[in-house]
Amino acid sequence: MNKLNIKIVPFIIVVFLFGCKLENQQKNHLDLRGLKGKVKSLVETEYNIKSNFGEIKKVDYGGRTTKISYNESGYMTEYTYYNQDGSFNNRTTYLYDDNLNEIEVKEFNFSGEIESKELKVYDNNILVETKGLDSKGRLSWKIEYRNNSNGDIQELIQYNQDGKVYSRQLYEYDKNENHIQTVSFNSKENIGKKSIYQYDDKGNRIEWKLFESNGNLISSEKYEYNKKDKKTIISRYGSKNKLEYTFSKSYNEYGDETTSLNHFPPDETYSFYYEHIYDDYNNWIELKDYQNNVPNKIVERIIEYY
Repeated sequence: MNKLNIKIVPFIIVVFLFGCKLENQQKNHLDLRGLKGKVKSLVETEYNIKSNFGEIKKVDYGGRTTKISYNESGYMTEYTYYNQDGSFNNRTTYLYDDNLNEIEVKEFNFSGEIESKELKVYDNNILVETKGLDSKGRLSWKIEYRNNSNGDIQELIQYNQDGKVYSRQLYEYDKNENHIQTVSFNSKENIGKKSIYQYDDKGNRIEWKLFESNGNLISSEKYEYNKKDKKTIISRYGSKNKLEYTFSKSYNEYGDETTSLNHFPPDETYSFYYEHIYDDYNNWIELKDYQNNVPNKIVERIIEYY
């Protein structure tokens, strides 16, 4: 069953390419990130590296440190981003109800002031409304969700700060509740783009097609998976069904990506290779990234457990 992961951006419908329930709703944030054990916090720092006579060394700070805090149920409670010099940049906090439904998201700027807020309303644990507020508590946008008897979103309506309809989307599902079609409409009820999805017998999405309002194909993607349902091949095609790129991936026994081969016709190819060091919970705590056999970066993790 393929379900929706919604990330709202004012006046941009980003749900169009996804399914229509919270994607992997039965999984918590640790599961979705592939983390094992009861993780309390995760700090990731990225460094640039160089190779000197085969020895790889960190040469400077790569400009990215993030810290994610989780509750005991495995859901994010705070996401903090730090600047290159280690100073605070921004922070996002997450609040849940007793049923672990996300009900509030706050974004704070570098001064620690509230930049924006999202408020979510549920009916019998089904999301029915999301509001976006600006730093002064004024409405920026609103989304209403109308659901079928299975709790799948059938219609999504987006409003602007004046309460006027900005756009809406209609969703269709197959008998297995796989999301198979999305059709968008603008504020004047003119039909917009349409997405069509296909799945294999295990519920893995194997094809996506995007069409203009007149029915002309814009682009499409095809996907292949390994025996553990990890996506191994992504192929992107243009409007004339001409191949634009193919990404091929492989994984280790822990489910982490180890290689990626990105091919752009006719003869442009980029290869990536990843080395991992693991802790006792089989979570990686160091990742070395190579691009075309050249050391690219190191990512280090500090993981705290409950």
